[in-house]
Amino acid sequence: MGRPYKQELNAIAVTYHHAEKFDISVLEAFFNYNTDRPMLIIGSGGSYAVAKAYELCYQSHGGFAKTVTPYELQNEKFVIGNSKVLIVTAGGNNPDTVGVYNYVRLYEPFELCVICMSKKSKIAKQIRENQDAILFEGEVPFGKDGYLAVNSSIAMFTIVKKLM
Repeated sequence: MGRPYKQELNAIAVTYHHAEKFDISVLEAFFNYNTDRPMLIIGSGGSYAVAKAYELCYQSHGGFAKTVTPYELQNEKFVIGNSKVLIVTAGGNNPDTVGVYNYVRLYEPFELCVICMSKKSKIAKQIRENQDAILFEGEVPFGKDGYLAVNSSIAMFTIVKKLM
């Protein structure tokens, strides 16, 4: 089930300082250009809270953004083609997240970006094969998160702070 929760909590400061050093230039370009396009942001579980932070970040850049869960995404199929789409995932292996990526691809978004905190994920492998999305891969310093993905969330919130 991953690491014990106490170990995750003890690693927060190290994770934060590690994430502060990420090169986020690809994400800066995604967020700063074409802000006239709406952005649809998809997050599931703990990544939903992070997705909401990215929504606020895009709005601070002057764009319109909406965050949805994978389940809610089916109601947005008519706006995907005209939108920038951001998928936020801690591990990139959850079937919901991989399914979201494949679903979104069917509607050919204006631009597609995935933020994943694992460099060896199913979603990253598919993106490399399809070459149809911007992929930002970070990694938390202590390997696989526990059940709550505390350190991946801290790293992704740190990226939001850097984008602001």
